[in-house]
Amino acid sequence: MDKRTNSNSNSDETESNKKAKLYIEAIEKAEKEEFDEIDNITDNKKDTKDTKNSENDTDKNNKDIEIIEIKEEKEKTEKDKMIMGETYNYNDPQLIKERIECRKLLKKINDSEPEEFDKRLDCFKKLFKKFGDQSYIEPPFRCDYGSNISIDCTYVTIGDNCLIGPDCKIIAVTHPLVEREFEKELTLPVKIGDDCFIGASSIILPGVTIEDKVVIGAGSVVSTNIESNSIVSGNPAKVVGKFDY
Repeated sequence: MDKRTNSNSNSDETESNKKAKLYIEAIEKAEKEEFDEIDNITDNKKDTKDTKNSENDTDKNNKDIEIIEIKEEKEKTEKDKMIMGETYNYNDPQLIKERIECRKLLKKINDSEPEEFDKRLDCFKKLFKKFGDQSYIEPPFRCDYGSNISIDCTYVTIGDNCLIGPDCKIIAVTHPLVEREFEKELTLPVKIGDDCFIGASSIILPGVTIEDKVVIGAGSVVSTNIESNSIVSGNPAKVVGKFDY
């Protein structure tokens, strides 16, 4: 065989090797693309499954929340309703027990000797939600529960440096007009600001807010909110003057 023949033979083998290599690469590429497509399908299925699981978890959580809310609604006590301003049954055993405990402390306060300041202070601190060391109430004093008063029934808040004359009444409970049942009551918060003076025998009705530096004349019946720096008097109480400071 001559050199030319060998050269052609080698050339044919090289060409065959190239074709074989290209064929193998094409197969490998096709297999890779197929595997990638399978992986993508698998990932998509996994994502879909995860999404469904997430949606199922969300639905389950929402149902759990609904169940908890329903359970909490069922477990709401009469005292909870009272504090939240809802209609409640005042003959509830828990409320009766708290009123009795309140009466015991009130008896100690109202039966105390004039010089027993510390004894009364200790009783007021046990009775009220908050009662400052410089606060003072002249007996006799009466309330239904006391635990919601910050110096009854719902929150009665009295600010700093307030003077409240004898025989005043701060009322935070009323009866609902719709549910006219004997045992049903409804509480509305009363708030009295700082530096207020409430004259003797005045009555503060449920839901009233009295702002800072207000003077209320003796025997007044306050049924509406009073702005700061006001002087009010009468039944119903009306603004009769203003402070300049």
